Amino acid sequence: MYKLSLSDATFLYNETPATPMHVAAVQLFELPDGMAPGVFLEGLKEFLMHRIDAVPYLTSKLLATPFGLDHPVWVRDDAFQIDNHVRLLTLAQPASQSDLEAAVADLHAVVLPRDKPLWDLTLIAGLADNKVAYYYRTHHACLDGMAAQTAIMRLMDEDPQKPQQFSARPEEPPVSASDLLFDAWQSIGRSFVAQAEQSMRAFDSGVRLARNLASPERALTDLWATAPATRFNRSVGSERTYAMGDFDLPRVRSLAKNCRATVNEVFLALCGGGLRRYLKRQHDLPEKTLHSGCPVSLRSAGDDALDNQVGMMRVALGTHIANPLQRLEYVRRESNAAKRGMADLAGLMPGNISAPGLPLAMQWNTASAASLAQAGWVNPSPVNVVVSNVPGPRNQLYSNGARMLTHYPVSIPAHGVGVNITVQSYMDGLFFGITACRQALPDAGQLRDDMLAEFGALQDLSAPPRLRREARPAAAGPARTTSDDDTDRKVA
Repeated sequence: MYKLSLSDATFLYNETPATPMHVAAVQLFELPDGMAPGVFLEGLKEFLMHRIDAVPYLTSKLLATPFGLDHPVWVRDDAFQIDNHVRLLTLAQPASQSDLEAAVADLHAVVLPRDKPLWDLTLIAGLADNKVAYYYRTHHACLDGMAAQTAIMRLMDEDPQKPQQFSARPEEPPVSASDLLFDAWQSIGRSFVAQAEQSMRAFDSGVRLARNLASPERALTDLWATAPATRFNRSVGSERTYAMGDFDLPRVRSLAKNCRATVNEVFLALCGGGLRRYLKRQHDLPEKTLHSGCPVSLRSAGDDALDNQVGMMRVALGTHIANPLQRLEYVRRESNAAKRGMADLAGLMPGNISAPGLPLAMQWNTASAASLAQAGWVNPSPVNVVVSNVPGPRNQLYSNGARMLTHYPVSIPAHGVGVNITVQSYMDGLFFGITACRQALPDAGQLRDDMLAEFGALQDLSAPPRLRREARPAAAGPARTTSDDDTDRKVA
């Protein structure tokens, strides 16, 4: 038995049928020669069972604390069956990338059942060239983006001829109601002590934040301002759209080096440029810049715990600037200012709080907000979209002997922020996924194409003048369109 932290449990409390709180990955695999998907599926189940104890949430289910006194706990599911979690979906052949994206969108819209461990894996067949896709989803209560990469590394091999070996998970005694109540009161007591210590750190952080906000540099960011209204900032429905694309990582690194920026700053600028193109085409581009909410890992070096340790940073995307290079420089300054603000706010963030009745209060708050959202009312949001960057595996991975080719993320839109753009690295690729409420973004593929077009424009402008007119290799990823006219190169 182990208890969910406040950060973990919040994803449970915030879940409704319209806002599932699971994250996922779409990974393309090259099947061994001559192997049928159904045969591969049976081998995959056996492959996973050999290492399933290395990732405890795979065989753990939720158990609520009596009377909602404290957060739920994870307990071992003695009735666990791999067949309840791994299944086959065969698309009509030959399935295209858009067919795969539509299937992922439909799968991602369905809430995971709470009576079993909160994960599943759908093997998607019907793709060309003897390829299959994994749609592997896990409830966000189990882990954050960094922990997800740890889980993937444990569930796959770097050498298919030398599979990883793990110890069996120890047996656990049954958990009684009295055990849960005793644990809850202990947790509440520890929380009161921890919050007293936290209040001292919060005072120091508050003084530092006030001093830094008085600096002229902090005019770059207004931590409490609302973002300009867009079609993305609305109550979300239960239907999803999804699109995936990728960039060549060495090219992005080279571009970042030439522009004295980081890879993450380049990606944020590409998001800003893609959003500008998309909204301009819709005649819906605000005069003020859009803002992104960027999850930031709070983990210490070497921490590979399977839980949530993440904060949120607000970064302006420069959508009011037409020139891609000038937008990147703007995003670079804004990102650096936001990082300093995040350091100031770190001490003000609540720790792992337990209090009598807190779970019931948070669930009531979610139900109330969902009712208001269903009526079309949501609180004004400080951000327009969520943009997340998660470092992924660097080496070639294999699953049940199949070679992993891609690592596209699938994430969470929510009331008020109906579009999520997440990127994960894998080997020499940057694989990004756009997950959205269908009402907020009915054509996620268009935004993907706009981001890819923006990469081409930024590459062209950042190249030495003598090379700008030479033919340039296309960025990796799906076919794309140029949606912002070529004359749009000046600061708006």
